[in-house]
Amino acid sequence: MKPRGMVLSVGGSPEPIKAALTEGKPDCVLFVVSEGSNSQVEDRILPAFRPNPFQWESLLLSDHEDMGSTYQEIRQGVADWLERRGIGDKEVAVDITGGTKPMAAALVLAAVERFSHFRYVGGTERDADNLGAVLTGSERVRGYRNPWNKYAVREMERAKELLDEYYADAAAKILEQAANRCDHSVRARIAALSSLVGAFAAADRFDFEKARNLYGRHRRDLEHVLKWPCLQVTKKLFKHWCTVREQTKNQQLTPSRETILELIANADRRAAQSRFDDAVGRLYRAVELHAQGLVKERFGAELGKLPLQSIPSDRQVAFQREYGESEDEIYSLGVMQLFNSLKYADDETPNAHMEVYDRLSTHLSIRNSSLFAHGSVPVTERMFTGFREAVLRDLPMQDSEIPRWPDITDALDRF
Repeated sequence: MKPRGMVLSVGGSPEPIKAALTEGKPDCVLFVVSEGSNSQVEDRILPAFRPNPFQWESLLLSDHEDMGSTYQEIRQGVADWLERRGIGDKEVAVDITGGTKPMAAALVLAAVERFSHFRYVGGTERDADNLGAVLTGSERVRGYRNPWNKYAVREMERAKELLDEYYADAAAKILEQAANRCDHSVRARIAALSSLVGAFAAADRFDFEKARNLYGRHRRDLEHVLKWPCLQVTKKLFKHWCTVREQTKNQQLTPSRETILELIANADRRAAQSRFDDAVGRLYRAVELHAQGLVKERFGAELGKLPLQSIPSDRQVAFQREYGESEDEIYSLGVMQLFNSLKYADDETPNAHMEVYDRLSTHLSIRNSSLFAHGSVPVTERMFTGFREAVLRDLPMQDSEIPRWPDITDALDRF
């Protein structure tokens, strides 16, 4: 790539700088100089290029041995130079050959934030037992791609942070960008991780069709990216998603246990984000869905819509007396009514399920009193924890049954 602009640190011998400029042939140059190396630019470097084929400026550092101030000055100076010259980040090559070690280190730190192309002038011969300066005439320019871009270092770190906090949508977008920018040697693996995290995000939105498709798209690649235990958890989670997808595909039918477990898992993720109002809303729905499932088992009613004709004939009058008349003889029941209606089934004792409701009612009222329902009471972590414990106890379900996302940290760390 012929760079439109070059940034070079200057110090020591000017020969490597001249070699870099001769090889690069830039249109614009920013020399990063110290008080001691400033004169080299006009006295020893530019004369080699007369008539001068490039526009140039110098950025004079206040203290070339202080890496902190040097980093700040280079960072701001480079940004100002790019704006003045109208040069884009992708049009710049950075040469880190010259200058003191703090200058070169500060230039690297400032440059990796925005540039992709780096250069260093080495050589085939050096003085001082081949350990000193490159001998004039033996210079060799070497180019490097910014390793942060090559291996998507920043994107992977940020994606890991977001995923730890269950912001899978944002993590998936960052990984997708990383896959488009990184080196071809790691692109397929990062794309596979991006697809998997995208599946997490889709499932988090209850879009299990998309979750299934995203996972399936890179299933083979994931077998090479994930370690065996993580891969097994991922496969189990995929089967779970497929089951929930089947349960929720027909929106007129009542989902069953796997969907309830997914609601609890989703509630746990919202609680981890301190979104406790959202979390208890999911627990409330899990309880309601459990009650709708019980009503379906006893009466064949879907989603809590109970036809009068499904009640045993000798109990229909009593049912109507309690629930009132319905024009179409179909009753849409709330949570308490769902539990209560079970006493009209042939195989139920009058109060068995209402006892469960009574134990849960205090927790159910938390959701109803919250700002997202009918009140303005903020939901606390303690409220959520108590509600969750009651749900697991009375539905009943085991904590080990709850489907959790696999920990892919190790896979993200290996790039």
